[in-house]
Amino acid sequence: MIDDELQLFSNIKGRKLTASGNQNLFMELNTSLVQDDFTHEQNLIIKEDSTTLLVVGCAHNGIVNIIDHLTTRNNVSLSYVIGGFHLYNRSANKCEDPSLVSQIGEYLKNTGSKYYTCHCTGIEPYKNLKEIMGEKVEYLATGSQLIL
Repeated sequence: MIDDELQLFSNIKGRKLTASGNQNLFMELNTSLVQDDFTHEQNLIIKEDSTTLLVVGCAHNGIVNIIDHLTTRNNVSLSYVIGGFHLYNRSANKCEDPSLVSQIGEYLKNTGSKYYTCHCTGIEPYKNLKEIMGEKVEYLATGSQLIL
């Protein structure tokens, strides 16, 4: 807890509906490279009145696992979520399997939150999410302005 309105958290344990591109991302442990577990990846909750906003970076742990962590362990109801969903692997120039993206979209559309996604989500996966989620998801690009 930073204060009554700001909270940082990490150490997400769930592993359902995660990106296959994570298999190619490593971290240094002692003097060796090992597969990154992303326990260090930070997420931010901002609360104001009855509105709760979640800001994620690339959601390497999986946006579904991050939301599950909040809703089941912390009993948090989210109004908005902003961040990348890591559904595009830039180094491989490859999008995640559309069936995985569809499963994520089905989950997200039933959370009651509005999603603003960007950068590492990828354009094709975003289009797939948009078909499933409709107005519950929007894309943010450089220069976008969002007023909540």
